Amino acid sequence: MGKMLFLILLCFEIHAQKVYTLAECIETAFRQNPEIQVQNLNILKSNDAYSYSKLNKLPSLSGSVSQGVNGGRSIDPFTNTFVQRNISTNAFGVSTNWNALNGVNKQIEQNRLNTEAEKQQLDLRKKELKISVIEAFMQVLLAQEFFRLATEQRLDLESQWLGLKEKAKEGLISNSQISDFEAQIGNVKFEEFNAKNNLSLSKLTLSQWLGFSAKTDFNVKQENILFSESKAQLSFHPSQRIFETQLQIAKIASKLAEAAKYPSINVSAGLGSAYSSAASAEFAYFKQLNYNLNQYFRIGLNIPIYSNGQVQAKIANANIQERIIKKQIDQQNLKLNQELEKQKMTIDLLKEKLIYAEINQNTQSKAYLAAKERFSEGILNITELNTFRLNAEKAKITRIQTQLELNYKALMLEAFLE
Repeated sequence: MGKMLFLILLCFEIHAQKVYTLAECIETAFRQNPEIQVQNLNILKSNDAYSYSKLNKLPSLSGSVSQGVNGGRSIDPFTNTFVQRNISTNAFGVSTNWNALNGVNKQIEQNRLNTEAEKQQLDLRKKELKISVIEAFMQVLLAQEFFRLATEQRLDLESQWLGLKEKAKEGLISNSQISDFEAQIGNVKFEEFNAKNNLSLSKLTLSQWLGFSAKTDFNVKQENILFSESKAQLSFHPSQRIFETQLQIAKIASKLAEAAKYPSINVSAGLGSAYSSAASAEFAYFKQLNYNLNQYFRIGLNIPIYSNGQVQAKIANANIQERIIKKQIDQQNLKLNQELEKQKMTIDLLKEKLIYAEINQNTQSKAYLAAKERFSEGILNITELNTFRLNAEKAKITRIQTQLELNYKALMLEAFLE
């Protein structure tokens, strides 16, 4: 009864585990990856800077209101003479300021490009994460297959072992042969143990890419993924777009540095008035505000004459940065094309390897079946049978591994080319 209850609980635990497809793993990684979350915040931050920079094209406007009380000997703000009395004052003002010819449009464009660069950085992070998840997912599937095959081998050998024990009881085979067979079972059990450990480690690696804790238990489900010929040409990779955007930003920085050599214009205007209780006998409150009304309008021209070489240094640095980014673009293009050729060659070699692996599996399986028949007839001994079994299992593992690697390497290439 206790054993039955244990099996029921075990089955319930297995079925309760979450089973993920590759698409679900990629979606989960995008949602929970800390770098993706930080990059989304960087986009919001950069977009805010872009939005606020557009407001710099508009003039600034400010107002002021003040209330003052003077006691004893003080200056009458209305007559500008000394008086010996308490005076209360009010002052009102409004002013505006506008910087013209200050390169604000270039700054706005630079901030817009910064936002685009952050979005492109997010695309690059997602692409790299997707490829890593696909690879980790493939390793889990391989580990699952190896564990399944090791379990099948053990069950097959244990089934044969039961038959051999019956033959040993009948005196058809010696006890030494039973001992040799039990040694083989021991080796297979050890392989099964290693396969189970490798499966746990591969799940841990995948769970880390998905943002899970080490204690999270889950399974993955293999989908019917067939190899398909991928595009031969490399599309505009996010890393290339990032460098191209950085080049545009560097060009704008060069123009902004150049702009420091030219004059700038500042326009300002203001309106104000004041009230003093010292003149209240002659002028009513609003009449006094009207009497004291003042306004101004100014245009300022700033002409750079000598800057201790600072402007020229900024221009030189901006030009050097532009040349550096151009070299980085060339290096990145070379790196991406080399990676593309490497992945294409890997897939071509796996396709060829799969053909030979399938032929070898069929050959070794037939040889093992024939060996089992000869063993049952007493023609082969256990050691010779084990050699045929190992060859058949090795051929099967090689075929499964090659097929999975081909399918998922193709998915990785497609993700790389997106």
